[in-house]
Amino acid sequence: MAEYIRIRDRVKELDDNDKILFEDVNRIMSEWNPLGIAPVSPDDEYHPYAWEIYQLLKDNGSSAELGEYFLQFGATRIYNQRRKKVFLEEAKEKTKIIIELAKKEA
Repeated sequence: MAEYIRIRDRVKELDDNDKILFEDVNRIMSEWNPLGIAPVSPDDEYHPYAWEIYQLLKDNGSSAELGEYFLQFGATRIYNQRRKKVFLEEAKEKTKIIIELAKKEA
């Protein structure tokens, strides 16, 4: 819980463009629901992951680095092998979308 509060506080300190980028990443993760926990999950369920992705983008992370993030995400957080395979396919599409968002917000 404390992690979610810290992230919420950090987001409040961002400038408007960065807030939009973070919120867009969070929306993509929430709509995608890679952990399969919606619709019962809270709105901030994906905040820690969205924050990690946001930080990667702000550090000029490449699509390869974002792809590696998703590979690690899938390997460590998704335990169903069938779901993991679907996740990895979806991650390729989400990587492209998120990188385009970052370029647009830059």
